[in-house]
Amino acid sequence: MVMEGPQAQEGPGEGEAETDRGRVQPPTRKDWQDVMRSNARFKMHEIIERLGLRANWSSNKRGRTNFDSPLVKELVTDMSSVIASLPKENAELIAYLSADGPGGESALENEVEELVQKHGAAIWGRLGERGHLVTAGEGEGEVDVGYYPRDLYYEEAEDRKLIRILLHWWLGMKACNAIVARVRMARERKKREETKKARAEGESPQDIAPAMPGDRVAGPEHSATPDLDPGPSKPSTSPAAQTVQQAFAGLGDLAANFMVDDAGPYRTVANGMGRGLDADTLRAFRAYLYPGENDMLPDEDTLLRRLEMAWRNGVRPGVRSSRENPALFAAIDGAFLTWLELRRHLAELLRVEKRWSEAEVSPHDVDGRITQYRGLTRVTRELVSSWEGIAGGSAAADELLVQAFVLLAGDSSVPTMSWAPVKAAHMVRQLAETLQQDHDEEEQEAARLMYVM
Repeated sequence: MVMEGPQAQEGPGEGEAETDRGRVQPPTRKDWQDVMRSNARFKMHEIIERLGLRANWSSNKRGRTNFDSPLVKELVTDMSSVIASLPKENAELIAYLSADGPGGESALENEVEELVQKHGAAIWGRLGERGHLVTAGEGEGEVDVGYYPRDLYYEEAEDRKLIRILLHWWLGMKACNAIVARVRMARERKKREETKKARAEGESPQDIAPAMPGDRVAGPEHSATPDLDPGPSKPSTSPAAQTVQQAFAGLGDLAANFMVDDAGPYRTVANGMGRGLDADTLRAFRAYLYPGENDMLPDEDTLLRRLEMAWRNGVRPGVRSSRENPALFAAIDGAFLTWLELRRHLAELLRVEKRWSEAEVSPHDVDGRITQYRGLTRVTRELVSSWEGIAGGSAAADELLVQAFVLLAGDSSVPTMSWAPVKAAHMVRQLAETLQQDHDEEEQEAARLMYVM
């Protein structure tokens, strides 16, 4: 915390500068250790306010700070270049930033001095245009009068000393925040790898138990399930489905090697009764559900689209005895369509993780990645909620999904073909646990991450 009280009334000592809110000292090793532990002496906005810079603040002065002045924007750009050249490991950065040199200087002071020489007179000069600075003592631009009690002028030696110290703090805090954000992203990437591994293990051939009698349901001609939508295919209107569709908008359509017929993947007869998936689509579906069963490598996006089309245009209107148990088919319908969206979402998570792991994180990328991650997390939360609404998200929902697979395969599924659960409930449970862990960590680190610029 900034020192207040009687000590604040003393004159500034060597290497120190004073403001109305207390003495601002060159940061030490302990200061940077505190910053890394989310216990910084200053908040980012306090540093900016002490420099008198006019900024576009958010309501709580957290998050990215934007500046309208080209002069200040140029300073921030040069600061980002300096930060990009600093050490990327915690201990090395702390040593570089700390005033541990023989004369109490830090290795960063040369970079700070270059910034002051280049931008000092242009931004804080007495004779230049000062519209990018607030007027001291008036609380102008939402700047706390206690942080900026008097105007700073580059020509004054004491003011130049204060500007150097504050720029040192500003650079160091931005660099520390970049490391914290990178560590968090690495942790998120590890969680995604664990989810990916759990999904692969949950659906590997050795984990697939032989189908029990209860796993089988009657095909379309014998199933006591309802016809919910005898009309044309309609897009899903659930909040989760809408959000997921937006998340995947703009993805290119990829051709699959098993898409060869124009009639669609679900064969029908004259009376509209569903007869099942065509042979190529069925083989691709089985290869997707049970890796290793055959040598097909289906394109996931295309296969999922074809399965959804087959379900909406074939299964729904083709289940002849559906009116006998509409509640059952409603549950089966919800399980299958939610499973489709879950698989699409997992594929997108893996694509994003791959892009992130292949690219270096610059200070300019941090905010964009955090925003993208939060958007993906929001979709995950909605899909988990949708799944949990199906039979409470328990193993019973997995059984409903198996029944959906049997209905989708139709007459193409031979009597000896077993349809084992794919452990979707386990997959959703892993996602829910990841969401809870993220929530707990965000509660602990909210203050830290909100200061990333």
